[in-house]
Amino acid sequence: MERAIWGKVQRFETFRVDSVGLGELVETRNYFCDWLAWNRGITDLGSWNDDPDTTAETVVLLLRTAADEWTEPPF
Repeated sequence: MERAIWGKVQRFETFRVDSVGLGELVETRNYFCDWLAWNRGITDLGSWNDDPDTTAETVVLLLRTAADEWTEPPF
């Protein structure tokens, strides 16, 4: 998600408290977590992402599918 928003991976400890991008990341992550739970029954994003059976192709496909269904972003 960081790469999609900013074009590179950010680390949370490098964010300033007033960073606009941090809000976008949090809202996007919240939406994607909710979408995965509602549509795929996945309730732990970290464990799902780190599972050896979760391929990069699977992550990209689900991110794109979730984005296509996100009609009203909160930012």
